[in-house]
Amino acid sequence: MCVGYNIIRVEGGHAYGVFIMDMYSRKILSYDISNTMDERMCVKALERGYRDTMLMERLWRSYKWECVYLREKVELKELKEVTKEWVEYYNKERPHQSLGYKTPDEVYYGEVSKGCHE
Repeated sequence: MCVGYNIIRVEGGHAYGVFIMDMYSRKILSYDISNTMDERMCVKALERGYRDTMLMERLWRSYKWECVYLREKVELKELKEVTKEWVEYYNKERPHQSLGYKTPDEVYYGEVSKGCHE
């Protein structure tokens, strides 16, 4: 697991985001967006993983270029909605070259089901 935090510009200020990702499959396992970076936000996301890596930097870059920067101004409520949509897209539809052009869900669930039947 790896964890990454970042600041996102929203209308009227900043929001804080945290993603938790499975390092092997690149699947986003958990995330949260908040207008404060308090311990509740972090604990809520961190209940499912830890560790920060270069993979997380790539994830944040993709998220910002594919989701955040496409909008001029976004309010926190809208940011949460578009982030949820983007995470669904990222996990279920977006193929990754490093995963042999499979999606994170295909790799994550493929390995889980393979292990259960052996």
